[in-house]
Amino acid sequence: MTERHSLLKRQLRRRFGGEDQIPPDLEPFIASINEAYREFDADRAMIERSLELSSQELLQANSDLGAVLEAFLDIFFHIDRDGVILAYRVGTMSDVYIPPEELIGKRIQNIPWDHVGAQFEAAIKRVHTTGSRVDIEYRLRSDEGERHYASRLLPLRNGEIAVIVRNVTERHVTQQRERELQERLMRSERMESLGILAGGVAHDLNNILGPIVAYPELIAEELPETGQTRKFLGEIEKSAHRAAAVVQDLLTMARRGNYILEPVDVNHLVENYAGSLAFKELQGRHPKCTLQLQLGEDLPPALGVSHQLNQAIMNLVMNAYESVSHTGSVTVITECAEVREHASIYVTIRSGQYVILRVRDTGTGIPPENLEHIFEPFYSKKKMGRSGSGLGLTVVYGVVRDMGGYVDVDTQPNTGTEMRLYLPVSDLAIEDERTVVERCTGHERILIVDDTREQRQLAKHILSDLGYAVETASNGREAIAQLQDHAVNLVLMDMIMEDDLDGLDTYKAILKIHPNQKCLVVSGFSETDRVRETLECGAGGFISKPYSIDQLSSAIREELDRA
Repeated sequence: MTERHSLLKRQLRRRFGGEDQIPPDLEPFIASINEAYREFDADRAMIERSLELSSQELLQANSDLGAVLEAFLDIFFHIDRDGVILAYRVGTMSDVYIPPEELIGKRIQNIPWDHVGAQFEAAIKRVHTTGSRVDIEYRLRSDEGERHYASRLLPLRNGEIAVIVRNVTERHVTQQRERELQERLMRSERMESLGILAGGVAHDLNNILGPIVAYPELIAEELPETGQTRKFLGEIEKSAHRAAAVVQDLLTMARRGNYILEPVDVNHLVENYAGSLAFKELQGRHPKCTLQLQLGEDLPPALGVSHQLNQAIMNLVMNAYESVSHTGSVTVITECAEVREHASIYVTIRSGQYVILRVRDTGTGIPPENLEHIFEPFYSKKKMGRSGSGLGLTVVYGVVRDMGGYVDVDTQPNTGTEMRLYLPVSDLAIEDERTVVERCTGHERILIVDDTREQRQLAKHILSDLGYAVETASNGREAIAQLQDHAVNLVLMDMIMEDDLDGLDTYKAILKIHPNQKCLVVSGFSETDRVRETLECGAGGFISKPYSIDQLSSAIREELDRA
């Protein structure tokens, strides 16, 4: 017989006085009860084991969750439906620690941290209303600076909420840096687009200005020395040259100038401008402003273009004077210094040795909203028609960048502005200026290649008067055809032509016929690499439109006499 369960034995003794007193007919019933007890014991053992395992798993899960909270989160709050903090944990990554006794039992909305409580109050209401998570971001200030945080509120049971806090300062700084880089890229693209437009306009204007610059000079030579007509022609010529200067500014802005970099004495340029008639006129318009020069001793030459740097200095000083509304001063400082890499207003200034030109004023400063636009063309707050063409700082920026330098600015409203030019140092010494021989004549044969009829006629008239035998061609193909059966001493070649052959392509084709053909490139606008390639092929020089009679005559004579 199967051993009876202990509980069953006690019950049988209590009822029958002993197991041997049980009526035989009850044995099957008692056996079934005994089996039920034994199955109950087995089920209970299994349940107890399951509870033990579940308890261990829960403890492990809590331990894992605690490790995650400490390892990855900055702060964790467990709050009730009213915002009262029930639990609080600080992670190992947190830069903030507040003792738990200062927080437990307080409403999270009432903690005095830079008025962020209102955001938490609204977020808690949204969690209760929507039953879903809510994210908020805010800033906190400390002795170490400003910190940015993101909090995520997650609904739990009974209206309770889990609040997970992360320090996102690094992410915010990265996003801010990306936005700044994107803005710089957009400004650069905007400047490039405006430059392309300006370059095209400048090319057409230079072709138009060519006759206006040169013909008054030709007409004046046929008139008596005295008389109103000659005076009027002189005024026309001066206006044309001023217009040509504005066009040159457009070309500079378009980064389409063709410059030969050479050693430049920056101190000499500053002193020359300070003693010029243009500066005296500027000083006369601003008598309450004074100029101070602090020029560095033993300043090495900068690598640049003299006349372009002179224009930049003039523009910077003029802007500085016009920013001083009452009594004040403008200081021009030069020095040579080793510069570490750092960010400027548009680009990063690379480390190296630079000749630094500073123009500092005590004027009104530049408002922050205008600062990022000051080098854009025509973005001027001055009165139109009274302070130049609106291209002053654009020209400065374009000139310096073309020379391999950088421009930067420091400004404070109502305090003043300092513009800084970082110019590369030249390894070469400054050469003495050459004396230009004017109005050179000759008898050689010259071919003029230009697709603009007015330019061909103008050049032909000038060169014929100087004694040369002149031929003309309206495009590259016509020039090549003319030179198939005879040679000329010099080709005066327009760089940009409407035909599919530009100056470079035409010159290469001519060299196949006459390998030693001398050539001068002439253009109101040209891509720098195309011009340089033409010069590398053998062309002797480049003349910018509009040109004067003296410029054209001396350049032609120099090229014809070149061995």
